[in-house]
Amino acid sequence: MRIVLEQEKPRCTSITKSFVSMRKINNTILLQGQIILPNPCYRLEMMHKTFENEIAIRLHTQRLPGFCIQCIASINFKIRISDLPHGEFTITVLYQGETLNSFKITM
Repeated sequence: MRIVLEQEKPRCTSITKSFVSMRKINNTILLQGQIILPNPCYRLEMMHKTFENEIAIRLHTQRLPGFCIQCIASINFKIRISDLPHGEFTITVLYQGETLNSFKITM
């Protein structure tokens, strides 16, 4: 199994809630979403754990050094999960200790 995080540059926003959605494209799972940040001087990082047929993806942010414009910001991200074996899986995406969404899929 391979899990890869891609992210765009954070931008000031009027959106107030983080979210994630899921699509299955051939044998790849694509999770797409947006995380709300205190300002645009953060980057998104990911950790994941797998236990049997459950995949937990934990997103967290890392503050970048230096001065920063003060505005509520958002960062768009994509997580690609590939090379999953056949079977049923539950994928849970967490941010700051809260579940953004949970998905049940069959490969």
